[in-house]
Parts: sequence; structure tokens; C-alpha cells
Amino acid sequence: MRTLDGRLSSNRRPFNVANHTVGIESRVDDVTNLLCSGDDHTSIIGIQGVGGIGKTTIAKAVCNELSNQFEATSFLSDISEKSKQPNGLASLRGQLISEISETGLEKDAPTMKRALVILDDVDRVDQIDELLDRQHLFAAGSKIIVTTRCEDVLIMKGIENHKIYKPNELDEDESLRLFSYHAFLSERPLEGFVELSEQVVQLTGGLPLELEIFGSLFYNIRTEDEWEEMLVRLMSAQDQDVQGIQHGGIQERLRIAYEELDSNEKRIFLDIACFFIGRGKEYAMHMWEACGLHPSSAIEVLLRKSLVQIDSEKDEFVMHDRIRDMGREIVISEGVMRSRFWNEDGITEALQNNEETGERIEGISLNLEEGGQIDLGTEAFERLHQLRLLRVNFANFENNDFCHFPEDLKWLEWRGCPSESLPLDCRFKKLSILILSQSNITQLWNESAPSGTQLNIKLEDGVFHGLKVLDLSSCAHLNSSPGFASVPHLQKLILDDCTSLTELDESLGCLEKLKFLSMRMCENLIRLPDNMHQLLSLENLILGNCSKLSAIPKLPSTLITLEAKDCTDLKMPLDFSNLTNLKSLNLQGCKKIVYCSGLEGLESIEVLLMDGCEGLSFNFMESFQGIRFNHLKEFSITGSWSCFETLGEVMVFMFPYGSENDPLLMDYVHCHGHVIDYESHRVHCHGHVIDYESHRNIMVLIRHYAGDEVMFEAVKEACRDDDNDLEDHNRGYCYTLNLNGNDEVTRQLTAFYNKIYISTADGSLLRRIDMKLRHNNYWAGVNNDLRL
Repeated sequence: MRTLDGRLSSNRRPFNVANHTVGIESRVDDVTNLLCSGDDHTSIIGIQGVGGIGKTTIAKAVCNELSNQFEATSFLSDISEKSKQPNGLASLRGQLISEISETGLEKDAPTMKRALVILDDVDRVDQIDELLDRQHLFAAGSKIIVTTRCEDVLIMKGIENHKIYKPNELDEDESLRLFSYHAFLSERPLEGFVELSEQVVQLTGGLPLELEIFGSLFYNIRTEDEWEEMLVRLMSAQDQDVQGIQHGGIQERLRIAYEELDSNEKRIFLDIACFFIGRGKEYAMHMWEACGLHPSSAIEVLLRKSLVQIDSEKDEFVMHDRIRDMGREIVISEGVMRSRFWNEDGITEALQNNEETGERIEGISLNLEEGGQIDLGTEAFERLHQLRLLRVNFANFENNDFCHFPEDLKWLEWRGCPSESLPLDCRFKKLSILILSQSNITQLWNESAPSGTQLNIKLEDGVFHGLKVLDLSSCAHLNSSPGFASVPHLQKLILDDCTSLTELDESLGCLEKLKFLSMRMCENLIRLPDNMHQLLSLENLILGNCSKLSAIPKLPSTLITLEAKDCTDLKMPLDFSNLTNLKSLNLQGCKKIVYCSGLEGLESIEVLLMDGCEGLSFNFMESFQGIRFNHLKEFSITGSWSCFETLGEVMVFMFPYGSENDPLLMDYVHCHGHVIDYESHRVHCHGHVIDYESHRNIMVLIRHYAGDEVMFEAVKEACRDDDNDLEDHNRGYCYTLNLNGNDEVTRQLTAFYNKIYISTADGSLLRRIDMKLRHNNYWAGVNNDLRL
């Protein structure tokens, strides 16, 4: 397979394959050879085998090995589980598009990138069809890997047998090494435990999952007598695997690892197995803390015993499907006293007979189709005194009354709730998580409305006092924000896509513990409270696409991320002088901003994106003079038009320096130009009419001057780039010059100079030019030792 440009795909970091990889190299070679055989057309292969054989691990390792040979990569994990969630496949498809498309929008993705795509843990052929039916996303040479337990899925998809890789179990030596890494933290067993270790290894049949679990199980067992007792327990475990897979006794042997946990660890393990696979850790931790389960120490134990993993990039729980099945079998075996329900099976019967079962139910998760009807009233939940978690997404009950939900609830999630407000007598004094996104809510409550008015929706004392997360995203009818004095412990507030919301209540300033505030796509939001600087814990403020927001008030110095992308009416001068902790600032597309002050105060800035800020003048860019951002990794800006007698009309760029040992290098230049005549489908350029189809590129002239002397000059070809066209085609099409930090001529240009001039060498008319730079160490496979 050919190498594209010697760097890793820019949309992902390498996967953490496993703490200890044994035998992985030969298996990666086998898959790579299978993937690369044949012609350069788009092709699909399968990795098929029993649970625990290492299919996902192999796929991750292959992705790390080959991703630098593709323009984009996407790894969709746990598809069988995530497809059962609300809009599960649609969400996965969105992830795929965002990872292989420049813009992240399907309508803008006809550029056909050469991509490496992994569909992990597929159990139905329609999942593949739904995710891959957008053939326009993939250019010739794209490669797709599907991992599955079910060979029939691959055959039904038309994948021929010689394109299906079936990994073998680890051999005796490999098995002993992997077991030893987990049991002894060394490559071989300790003296006196060799024979016992070999007996344990023989039980596993070479399955990597069991070797890891049992190695972790024996890690805390230090005497030979205890080893022999545990070995007897493992050997006596009978196979109760309902799927009848050939490796006998797997579920029962895995259950022994569960039985070694304490009561808190068991509850948290079962919660993850039933409710939280592929979901973020943050919300679950809030719930467990409110229940007094000491989750931090419990999670550490589960990680150490290899019963759960955490995706470090997404901060999501990951659990092998074998372990998940074991956990759910434990719950199902509880019979009529079952504690958790994760689908519709048995829920109605349990709720109708809750006098017998109600004291045991701790969690219910119902994810229905939008508008799904349940033949029960909410009073069916009233006697569930142990209920901690309730998800009833898109459910429509007979009465839809909140007041019957048990008051000890810690997590209430009701996406698509049909109610317009919360009742006056709701009793949620212990609730930590409240998710009402995509609902008909118009107002939650009001603390300041005069008595006797319709809006006087006041809460009883203490209600919502413990709330940590409030998610009202996509509540299109929400026309006023709640008062916030009743939720003093709120840490996360999500109001994305609340299109009727015009402002936030001034009581927002009392939320001293608020860390995250997102109001993305609130298209009618016109102002923010002036007291936002009082949010003394705020770290993330997301305001993207708030197109009517004209000003941002003073913000607290604790802020780490500020996103105001495409706030097209934002025009008041911004002052960043106190934001010394800010790491990411995104002002892309804020066309009316004319000046930003206090840039020198951004001591921690790593990402500074300002392309599309067309109102910024060269006087603003001169404010970069002398500034060096030692941590800057990514920078973008739109040039300023200037006219010189000797140069003609050019774009001038001035930008800050990165650190001396990690200079900023040019990634790309986007040149927007050539006004379109829609009737003739031709391009007007300085009075000349050029046929669009034949005019697929322009020549770009890059210069640096010292006085009147040219210190640097290069002419480069920029090619038509449909993926980055501006929405307004009267501004012209986009022509992209990809430099990728590797260009021999321009590689050190921005490392030595912070002021350059760009124009066209062929007389093409340009309307706007954007430039992006990245730090030297971003580029993999190129000279990372550049020191200036």
C-alpha cells in the first residue's frame, strides 16, 4: 500500500492496544497481508472468532500500523451494544462522517477520502449496511475491517471466505507469558508457581481474555495453598454459557472473578455491565458518589482485575462482551427479585407486581422509539424505593406525571418527555443527574416571578439541591431558563439547540461549582449574564453557532476552553487579558469581530483558531508582534487585504511564534475565489471568462519581505477543494494548498518569519485566504528533530 505523505491521519491518536501485547505482531501481519492483497479498489475483510480471542485488540493494532497510509481513519467500537441506544446507529454514522470528512457534515463529504474504517463487534448485517451505504465517502483504495463473532454476518454481506481472518488461540508459551504479566508483573512465573501457572493457563484454552482475567485474579494470591484452592474452584466451574461456545466453562470461571469483589464493587460492576458500556464515566461517578459507593476506589479495583477498561480519549467505560454477558447473566439469575432491567423484557410485569419485586429494583433503562407508548402510569414506579437510575427515553406513559417517581432517585433521564414543565410538588432532593433533552419543556421552574403569575413555578426547599448535571439540549420550546439558586452544586449545564431561548437568568452567577456550560446552536440567544466572571469553577464555555449573540461578558480566569465558532453577530471587542489558563480558543467564522485585546495574557494557549474572522485588520495582527506562545500547537487565521505598489493586491498574514524548540509549520492554505456565473457555469477572473471544468487549480505565490527585499519566495499549485467551499458561492470556490508540514520549500518559513504575503501568480481573483499552522511534533514520520 502506498504511503500518502508520511504522517499519521490527523483525526486520531494511536490506540492504546493493551497493557501487555503477546503474539500480536504475527496476527497484525496476517490481517495486513489480507487487507493489502488484490487491487487498489475499496475492499472489506472480516475478523471472526469467539468472544475473548482478541478480535478488537488485533483491529486496533492494525489501525495503528496502517493509519499513516490513509487520509482518514475511523474506529467504531461496540456497534452491537451502541446500536441498541436511542439513535444508536445514527450516532455511529455521525461519528464515521465526522472522522473522515473535513467538515464533519455528510452533505459536505463528497470528496471521497481514502479511508481506513473499522466496524467493531457487529452482530447484524443491517448494521454494516446502515453504516456503509454512503459509498461517496470512500475513495479507491479505502479499506474496511469488520470484527464479529458471527461468521454468517460476513457471509451475508458477501465477504468471501478467503477474506475472513480467524485468529488462533495463543500457544502455550504465549499464554504463559500473558498470564504471567498479569499475575506476577513479569514475563515468567515466580519460582514455586510455574506448575500451578501452567495448570491455570491450560484451563483458558489460550483465550487472551481469560488469561488477563485469571492473571489479575491470582495477582493478590501469594501462597501456594491459596493458589491451589482457587485452581480447584476454576476447574470445578461448570459451563453455563447459554450460547454453547466451544470454550467450556467461560462464564462460570469469569464469575469467580466477580465473586471476589466487595459489595460496592459488585454493584458498580453490574451497573456498568447493564447501563454504562460505551457511555461517559463522569455522570455515573456522580450517581455512585451520591449513593455512597466510593466509586473511585471501586473503579481502580475493577481496572486492576481487568473487568472493565476506560477509553482514555473519550473517558467512556469499555467492557468486553464476554464480561458484559457474565454480568447480565448474574442479574437475570436473580429471577423475580431482579435488580436491573436494561431493555423492555420483563419490565412491564415487574412494575405491575412491584409489591413483591419493588424493593430490589435499582436501575431501569428503557430506550423506546420516539413517541413509544407504555401501558402503565408513572405511579407504577412509586414503590420502587431502591431505584437509583431511571431511563425512560421517548416513553409516553398514561399520565406522564413526575410526582410518582421515587424521591431517592439519583439519575432521571427522560429524553422526549411530553410534559411542558416540572410539577410544583416534585420531590427530587437527592437527584444528581437530570436529562430532559428533546422534550416539550417550556420552563422548568421560576424563582423570581411575582406571586400569582402563570410563571410562578417555585420549588420546595431542598429540591434539586444535589443536582450535578442538567441537560436540556434540543428542547426547542424552552423559552426561558430556570433560576439557578435552587441548584447550588450544579457542575454541568447543557442547553445546546434550545432555539427559543433568548437569555439566561442572572442567577447563573451564583453557580460557583459550575465547570461546563454549553449553549451550542442557540440561534436566538442574544445576551449572556454580566456576572459570568463569578463562575469561579467554569472551565468550558461552548457557544458555537449562536448567530445572534453580539457580546461575551468578562469571563473567569479558570476558563480552559472557549468555543464561539460561527457566532456571526459577535462584534464587541473581546478582552482575554485575565484568561491565563485558557488552552483552546475557537473564534472561527466570527465575521464581525474587529479586535481582540490581551492576547499576551494567554500564557497556556495551545489551540488558537481565528480563520473566518474577516473583520480583523492588519493592525490587530500586528498585536502578535513579539508574542511567543510556548505551548501553541494549532493556529489558524484569515489574511488581511493590503495593496502595495510593487506587490499589487495581496493578503498579509502575521502570526505569533510557537516555542523555539517546537516551531509552527504550515499545514494548509485555503484560497477562496472565482465568482460563479450560475447561468453559464463559468468563472469570471479579472474580466476573463474561464471554463470551470478546465480550471481545476490556481498558482499561489508566497513571499516574505524585509523592507523591499524578497527574503523568501515560492510558487505552489492549489487544487479545487469542494470540501471547504464557503456556503456563499458568490465568494467563489475553494482552492487548497496542502503543505502538511513536509513541504521542502516552505517547511521552515513560518519557523523563521511571522509575517508573510500571499497572492496568486496566475492572476486569479481571490476573495479570502485562510491559513492553518501546526506545531512541528504534530507531524509523524517527518523530521521531528528540527531545532531552530
